Amino acid sequence: MRARRSGALEDDLIDFHRGERIGKYEVLTQLTVGGMAELFLGYTSGPGGFRKYVVIKRILPDARSNEQFVRMFLDEARITAAFNHPNIAQVFDLGEEDDGLYLAMEFIGGQNLNQVTSACLKKRQPVPLGFTLSVARDVCLALHYAHTFTSPGGQPSPVIHRDVAQKNIMVTYDGTVKLLDFGIAKAKNSLERTHVGTVKGTTGYMSPEQVRGDPLDGRSDLFSVGVVLHELITGERLFAGKTERDEMVKILEDSIPWPSVLLPHISEDISRVVMRALERNVDRRYASGRDMARAIEKAAGTKLMDAEQRAALMKGLFSERMAATRSLLDSADVTTSSQVMASAKRALQKDDGPYLPERKADALSVVEARKKAEVARLRADEASSADTAPPVKRSKLGAVWALMVLGVLMGGAYGAFRLTKLLESEEPLTPVVAGPMVAIPIP
Repeated sequence: MRARRSGALEDDLIDFHRGERIGKYEVLTQLTVGGMAELFLGYTSGPGGFRKYVVIKRILPDARSNEQFVRMFLDEARITAAFNHPNIAQVFDLGEEDDGLYLAMEFIGGQNLNQVTSACLKKRQPVPLGFTLSVARDVCLALHYAHTFTSPGGQPSPVIHRDVAQKNIMVTYDGTVKLLDFGIAKAKNSLERTHVGTVKGTTGYMSPEQVRGDPLDGRSDLFSVGVVLHELITGERLFAGKTERDEMVKILEDSIPWPSVLLPHISEDISRVVMRALERNVDRRYASGRDMARAIEKAAGTKLMDAEQRAALMKGLFSERMAATRSLLDSADVTTSSQVMASAKRALQKDDGPYLPERKADALSVVEARKKAEVARLRADEASSADTAPPVKRSKLGAVWALMVLGVLMGGAYGAFRLTKLLESEEPLTPVVAGPMVAIPIP
């Protein structure tokens, strides 16, 4: 590896990894450096002007002795390389050199959901509802594929992602949704075994059973999709806390407000989908990602954005970054100025946020939140009872309430009439002995 100079300004203007070779790939630029691995943008060439751009993930020298991380790295390669789904980022190659293990993954020109929300906030506009619903639908389909994955030999090999969060969902500039980073996925026959009591994932997006360290199935990922949906719809963090422990406690205990309560223009059908995904009782959630995807489509109706509409939104939000990305890719053929290279590199570097503000405590009273949570539970019961009984319409409920009010008024009028007659008579009043108080539940 080439020596790297010190100095933030020099690092921004000059990429000393450019031209380096990792396996059969030539590096264009280094994208990010984490605690365990580093990411590069590179490409491989062939006859007739063939070129394939990839993102290369390589284990850092200090992490090569970490056997647990190496096993996770190999698991990620083995699991994702077998996938073939349009909404899951692909792994093309796994190799090893003197510099350590590396993965060559699909290059995705686009932005993750944290970056989309940030761009919308800067423009003082909400994330479009149709965009949110369509992205969640495609993520559910990708998860269903992983949860029901069968190996080429016909052996069921379900994979649970365990880290579905805004940072791991990307939308390309042409409007395609991509689920990323199966690095901590739990798969059958994984090399890396999770020890009892070990919690892995992004805390604010974990399911309750994930926080507790219980056994997981695909419905855990659907809870995480519910968190993403709730946050993008309301524009606020759902389980934000000062520490990871605070967030975990909120996931287990906090009341979850209906999106339609926070934002009256959100339909109850859409809210019902979100709240069912966020059921703390795993048996009350959707049975599969496909079931949740169908429920989103049914609730959204014509609001769903297609790929062309999503692409138009991405172009409006990230036109400058799109141009910078094209400049960086074109730089493989021509000499590009260091300033343009630095700008293009920043356009590709991922900033994981989160950008959404924390939900205000007074946005919904505790009583109202608990009431809504109970309503959500009852509605989930109704939805899970084979959907045989049609929902009660507002007109019928209005008629029932009108009859109750009319009864109260008539009873009060009759009581006043009897009291007047009694006072006009000369008979002494009979004292009334108060009995025990009875609490009458109010519907």
